[in-house]
Amino acid sequence: PGWQIDGETLEQPVRLRKRPAPFQTSTCWSVERPRTLVIGCSDGRLQASTDEFLQSALNIRDYDRLYIAGGAGAMAYGGSEFIRAEIVRASFTFLLQAHGTEQVILLTHAATDDGPPEAVCAHYRRIMSRATVAEIREQQVRDVNDLTRDLIDHLHGIDLRAFRADVMASQQVQFTDITPA
Repeated sequence: PGWQIDGETLEQPVRLRKRPAPFQTSTCWSVERPRTLVIGCSDGRLQASTDEFLQSALNIRDYDRLYIAGGAGAMAYGGSEFIRAEIVRASFTFLLQAHGTEQVILLTHAATDDGPPEAVCAHYRRIMSRATVAEIREQQVRDVNDLTRDLIDHLHGIDLRAFRADVMASQQVQFTDITPA
């Protein structure tokens, strides 16, 4: 017996490893909560670039994270994604309220016209399997616009910004402001 994922059985056995000694960090936990919440894609290939962008371009060093496949797009209603969007929105709303959030950064990702197609968000590829990269980028902007309109009551007094991270042919990542006007 294995795990069932999308109708396929994964027969990989679970490997139990010996527990390593506890690791103690050199940085200390902070009693102060960050006042910025970043909603981004869980795609680990973008994390170093995202951290660099947040630190260098926006001067954000400490922030709460809501990372999930699709990033901000995971909160967009569309097709069969309604229930998933509701669950992510509930987590988002909880974090806003429980953490005293003052700033929200919405992130999506794709590729530039000449960028690698595999850089396009897998969430959007799944729900828009026949779309071009340009069509996916356009949909991401629409989703951010719709999301902002839908959540306006929860965002009273909160600074909202939205960006799309596009991977270029050089493998560098370009962050474009897609904040609704």
